[in-house]
Amino acid sequence: MKQSFVSLLFALAFLLLAASLPAQSEAAGQDKKVEVATLGMTTRAPSKQEIERHELPVLTRVQGQVIAKLDEGGVTALAGLRVGDVVFKVEKSGVLSQDDLSDFLRVRKPGQSVRIELVRAADSAHESVELKLGKKLVKAPDRPQLRWQYAGLSDLATALSVAEEKGQLVMVGLSGAET
Repeated sequence: MKQSFVSLLFALAFLLLAASLPAQSEAAGQDKKVEVATLGMTTRAPSKQEIERHELPVLTRVQGQVIAKLDEGGVTALAGLRVGDVVFKVEKSGVLSQDDLSDFLRVRKPGQSVRIELVRAADSAHESVELKLGKKLVKAPDRPQLRWQYAGLSDLATALSVAEEKGQLVMVGLSGAET
C-alpha cells in the first residue's frame, strides 16, 4: 500500500511537472531572440557596366558588391554610403560576394569598429570609411547545432575569440573553394 501511494505521488508530481513545462515550441526558443552585428545594407553583384566604369579588380571573380539597398537609419546610411557604391573590402577581407559580408559579420559584435573600403558610384573615387557595426535581433536557434562557419585567414583570430567566449569547440581547416 505504501509503495503504491509513493508511486501515485510520483506520477502526480511528474504530471504536474509536465503540465508546468512550456510547450515544445516555446521550450525550443521559438520566441527567443539574439543580437547580431549588421551593416544595415543589402548588396548585389556588380553588372558588367559597373565593373568597367569603376575598374573593379577581377581576381578569380570580380571583387566588390554593389549596395542595392540601405536600411533607413542603418550604420552604413549614417556613415554616408549610398546605393550604387561598391564595397570591395571590410577590414582586411576582400568582398567577392554577399557570403563574404555575412561571414565577416558572423564573427563580429554590434558596436565594433570596422573599416570599409569602397568605390563611390558617383565618381568612382576610392574611399575608406570607419563605422561602428549596428545590431539587429534574430531568432535564436532551437537547439545547439553543429554548423559550418567560414572565416577568412584575416578573421581567424576574431573567430576563435568569439568561439572561446561562447564556449564553442572549433575545428580549423583550409578550403580551396575560394581560390
